[in-house]
Amino acid sequence: MGINSSSPSMSVGVGFQDGDLPRTSAAAVSHGSAAGRGGGGGGGSSWRAFDAANNFALIASTAYESLDYDPTDGDMEREVKRRRSKASLKSMDVTRWAIAAAIGVAMGTVAFIVDFLIATLSAARFDTVLAQLDDNAVNSQKTPKLFFLPFLAILTTTAGLSLVAAVLVSYVEPLAAGSGIPELKTYLNGVNIKGLLSVKALVAKLGSLILVVSAGIVAGKEGPFVHAGGIVAGALTNWISRAFSRKLPFSHYLRNDTARRDFIAIGTAAGCAVAFGAPIGGMLFTVEEGVSFFSQRAILWRGFLATCSGVIVFHWLHMLYESPEKFLSSKMGVHRDFGLYSDDVVGISKQFWWYAWELPLFASIGAVGGLIGATFVRLNVMLTRWRRNVVPEGRKMWRVAEVVSVAMATVSICFVITYASPCRPLPSPLVRQILFDVAKSNASSVNVTLPTPPQRPEAMERRETEDRIFFGGGMYESGGVTAIDIKKAHFRPMFCPNDTYSVYGQIFFTPLSDSLKLLIHLGEMLPESRFEFDPGALVLYFLVNFVLMTWTYGIGAATGLFVPTLAVGAAYGQLAGLLVDAIVSSTNFASKVDLHSYAVVGAAAVLGGSTRMTISITVLVMETTGALQLLVPLMLTVLCAKAVGDSLSLGIYDTHIRLKGAPYLEEHDPMGHGYPEADQLTVSDVMAGSLCTLPPTPLLRDVTSLLGSCRHGAFAVVDAQGERASDDDTFDRDRGSGSLGPSSRPGRPARRTQSGNMQHRMCGSVLRSHLLHMIEKRIGVFDPEADDGTGRNMAGFPWPTTTSGLVEMLGQLDAPMTKLRDVNAALDAARLQPGELERLRIDLRPFLQPHPMLVAADAPLSRAYRLFRTMGLRHLYVTEKKPVIVGVLTRKDVMEAAGRKKWDELHDANAICSY
Repeated sequence: MGINSSSPSMSVGVGFQDGDLPRTSAAAVSHGSAAGRGGGGGGGSSWRAFDAANNFALIASTAYESLDYDPTDGDMEREVKRRRSKASLKSMDVTRWAIAAAIGVAMGTVAFIVDFLIATLSAARFDTVLAQLDDNAVNSQKTPKLFFLPFLAILTTTAGLSLVAAVLVSYVEPLAAGSGIPELKTYLNGVNIKGLLSVKALVAKLGSLILVVSAGIVAGKEGPFVHAGGIVAGALTNWISRAFSRKLPFSHYLRNDTARRDFIAIGTAAGCAVAFGAPIGGMLFTVEEGVSFFSQRAILWRGFLATCSGVIVFHWLHMLYESPEKFLSSKMGVHRDFGLYSDDVVGISKQFWWYAWELPLFASIGAVGGLIGATFVRLNVMLTRWRRNVVPEGRKMWRVAEVVSVAMATVSICFVITYASPCRPLPSPLVRQILFDVAKSNASSVNVTLPTPPQRPEAMERRETEDRIFFGGGMYESGGVTAIDIKKAHFRPMFCPNDTYSVYGQIFFTPLSDSLKLLIHLGEMLPESRFEFDPGALVLYFLVNFVLMTWTYGIGAATGLFVPTLAVGAAYGQLAGLLVDAIVSSTNFASKVDLHSYAVVGAAAVLGGSTRMTISITVLVMETTGALQLLVPLMLTVLCAKAVGDSLSLGIYDTHIRLKGAPYLEEHDPMGHGYPEADQLTVSDVMAGSLCTLPPTPLLRDVTSLLGSCRHGAFAVVDAQGERASDDDTFDRDRGSGSLGPSSRPGRPARRTQSGNMQHRMCGSVLRSHLLHMIEKRIGVFDPEADDGTGRNMAGFPWPTTTSGLVEMLGQLDAPMTKLRDVNAALDAARLQPGELERLRIDLRPFLQPHPMLVAADAPLSRAYRLFRTMGLRHLYVTEKKPVIVGVLTRKDVMEAAGRKKWDELHDANAICSY
């Protein structure tokens, strides 16, 4: 049949797909050892648990398919590259920059729409309840009616919003659950996840995100925006490459795995940037946490353009919505995503101070933050494993019920805490400002001039501005904010008398992002009369949100982790600051510590302890809070948090990758840190013992039979005649070699070495997806009995004569596999005539990869691991330990100058010969 299942050049990690039998490959072994270490704190408790984690990793990895980042250099591909002009190359480069800018513009627009819908739904949800409470605020009696009517109102709206959010995920696209960062990180590592980047996933993700945040669940929008950015980038790139294919003759290069990987990485950076309003932090997030293959030009520079354009568009749209008449005169860049005041009003350079003796305290806060983060990871892992057994993705109704239960429990806890909250008199500066505003309003209504105050007008104006800013008046961009507006925004009475405010309700009965802003910024303008949150409220806020955050992350809805961890950390930082301030005050120290600096440091500590990011967290926190003065404390804090957290568990995203069993390849230390077994094993110990192969021009019947009998992602193309290796070329079976499969070539006995291994001369490798597209489009298909025009039978597939024909043919090979599910679908699309399946052949020679990566059988497994990890390979073929050598290359030989010189020499020599 022309199909050989013998074992010549063996393959390591041939790209796992559904249907593959789990076997120990380089990818699987690396994941197995990491899973045994990581995941959830129980990997090292016993060898039985260790083996169970490894077995689960190997079985789960078969559900994934690898991507191939190794560029093809086949005959037809090289011919197309030879015909490219400098103008076409310049056009492609400009197109890539334009796509990057378009990704940023699209994500800025998406972010504005999502923010608008969240703000609208949240306001409608809270205003109904707050209006009822304000009507009863004059009466200080807490009656059952006053509790149950608002409670039922907010419980009903929360249940409705969370129900729709859960249905969108469970019934539309389950991959829209969670933040999407572990899945995107896995994809950018070289593992394809079907449906992750579909438009259906985008609709489910954004729809669920809007409803989840509006429902008051302890979740943020930032993580899901990373996923949304990747989907938008992939869809936009695919649309541009197809819509402008005539104007961009080489647009199929935008659709290969490498180009899609780079643009999706840019999309994740843009999504993070517009979610935080932090262009530099968003780019650094992708570089540090997202990408596994970094390119300065393809990702960093173009990603920088995408994040910049995205944040600009988001701010422009926001300004146009707030005050379109003042668009040209409004100041830009003075509002922070987690800021309570405008930078030009607050004088941001005068805030967030610290003393030299506080650096050890910040390091201690970071260490405790790492402990908090590791505790969160371990508890969440236990809960995730329980969910995997009790409420898996297949039990959709149960997943929906869990989301609704989490939402109702969250709002119930917060409402009860608010109802039981103690009351505190309004701060005197706010009371003074309210009286002044009321007097001013009454005087203007009856046309009476107020008496001139004893202070100078400048001092009075400064005092009024400070009082207003002190309580958050600077957060309103449109101006005209009165003290009563500030009281309603941040000092609501809830169930307290009208001249007081709810101590717990101030931070519990408000959107999570707003409570974070209050914890970081409220009262920072007047340190001599600063606003201090009640310690009991801070402790309760920390404990409740930590528990809810742990419970929520992993439910069947779109949930982010950044804002919850920052909020928990800000409360923790405020508590640490109050403790330090009490100790310092007891020593009669002249100056007071800045509680807001401790809130920022605590927020970064818990976020770093949970995610184990460092540089990106430092920049994101500085950009979103304006705490530029805390650069050194933040760096020290996140480093300590990462060090402590790494000693206890993996980060939350890496842990969830392990829990899903994805064949994710980490970047290991070349000295073997993290995966020491790879230096003890050889490639022959783990390679696949048998490999299905194809001849260069197989029968169409043989190809379809092979595709139907296995699910391998790639196939070796070998010469028909096997060659026997000498005894010296074989590797010792006692040192471990893969199992051997019998040859399936009819009429030709298998020729084996003494070690039992079949030898073949390799022509190259061909992808399964290319074979399916070749059958579907009849690419490379020829009739060997037909006349080639010279009176002889055809010996191969005739190439297109034009460049556009070559480009179109290559583009068809890289088309998406959305409709092409299996070989039967390809045969149906080919519309073969009777007898053609047995007569026609496929010429693989122009389309295969003639120079796949190779590794010797006796090489350490760590070498194969590095090749997979650094080159982004899908498969790696194994040769005997003594391959034939024909020359050597050095770094100097592949320099651009050396290549150009050699090209000129060969070109001149050919010109002389032709003359």
